[in-house]
Amino acid sequence: MAAGQSFSASFSELLATTRGHFAWPSDVILYCLSKGRELLPDKIRRLCFQTYLQLCELPFETKTAHNADAMSPNGLAPFLTVRIGPHLTIFSDFEKLVLFLDAQHLGLEYGGEPTLKADNEAFISLITTRVVPAEVYQTWICPKNVNQHTAQVYCSGMPWPLRHIVPWLRRAELLWRDWKWLTTKKEDILQDFRAACDALHKRLGNRDAFFDGGPSCLDVLVLSHVQAVLTTTLPSNELGEIISDYPNLGNFCGTISASHNLIIN
Repeated sequence: MAAGQSFSASFSELLATTRGHFAWPSDVILYCLSKGRELLPDKIRRLCFQTYLQLCELPFETKTAHNADAMSPNGLAPFLTVRIGPHLTIFSDFEKLVLFLDAQHLGLEYGGEPTLKADNEAFISLITTRVVPAEVYQTWICPKNVNQHTAQVYCSGMPWPLRHIVPWLRRAELLWRDWKWLTTKKEDILQDFRAACDALHKRLGNRDAFFDGGPSCLDVLVLSHVQAVLTTTLPSNELGEIISDYPNLGNFCGTISASHNLIIN
């Protein structure tokens, strides 16, 4: 990937120069962490990439690397390599991949009524502000999970003494970037998470998708978060217990996977 380029200020320029003129190549690769190093947030990001590309019927190959996060421009796994013209371009941000594919008319564009489009964006914001923080808490703040799961997985394969230092440096970095973790109560995090699940549960109802016209980016996000939380084994999985109170969210994952022949694990 020596010839690769990641996105910064050039993203808008890339959209402008490729809009409607890009053909999906056959050598696209999604680099993911090996399962032994994959934490809950990593799994969610991987499922987002894999599910979205499958629903768009865009072929790609999945490869695992123990240090995929170190290979990524933003330090997060997974990342996608796509040849655009002479360059091998790296997508490590799922939202930018969605924007790029929508600009090429290759994505799951939501073309409904303006009011419903606003609802779609509101629910995506709900996931960002209430679901994601709870997943970060469960992975990196909850003492039981950090001590018995996160630290071991994050430093898997590292030599002594790094394996006893690096996970705690990562946790300290997280706390330094956002001081709210030092004052936020677990009860408040779980209450916000439950409120988000309740809103999604009511919106979905008995439907196969959140909006008419087939799966949207919201469906991809809900499937990825719910599936990852329910299938990740943790010493303390209070988020999974909350999701279990909303059976239609869990059933939704199986329904959309079966109806679109998705391969997710």
